[in-house]
Amino acid sequence: MFLIVGLALTLHSCSSGEDPQPESDWYVKFQANGTAVAYSIDSPIQPMGFSLDQSTGLYLASTIILGEGSDGTRDFFNIYLWNNEPFVVGQSYEMQDLFSINGAPSVRIHMNYADSEGNLYNAVLRQREIAGMKITDDASLRFTAITPEYVEGVFTGNLLGPMSNVTGRGDEELVISSGIFRLPLVNQIP
Repeated sequence: MFLIVGLALTLHSCSSGEDPQPESDWYVKFQANGTAVAYSIDSPIQPMGFSLDQSTGLYLASTIILGEGSDGTRDFFNIYLWNNEPFVVGQSYEMQDLFSINGAPSVRIHMNYADSEGNLYNAVLRQREIAGMKITDDASLRFTAITPEYVEGVFTGNLLGPMSNVTGRGDEELVISSGIFRLPLVNQIP
């Protein structure tokens, strides 16, 4: 359900990379291991969506941002944030602040980034000891503005990868820092 909502929000292209992009009203910007990444969105059809899963009572904030020319396997960024209450300005939402979904502990945030070469990194796992696997996944997000028309905020992440069909997830850390966003809001919460 959450994935379908998030994928439905992805409809238009934007741009990323090291080259400066024209300023836009809508954007996602961050440093990936010190390299600037900027998605400048030309129209409001790559929004952040707010929704409520009636079956679990969980609120979801999600966005999927595709870089210009992305085919969905490279040059994209997405965030999913779950909460037991409506989202508020100023609260820091932390990935490892676990909550229960159907009785099982779950992380609060999923963050994924694929560079222009298609190397996919993610933060999706609860930190715990698993033999032979490095789990330093972490992320945080704080809304600085929530209006009927748009949302703004800041974020960070510690992602791991790259992903491989042969070996699974790699153990190279990719640090997301200085993350900021301003996105149109599609609020589907009754």
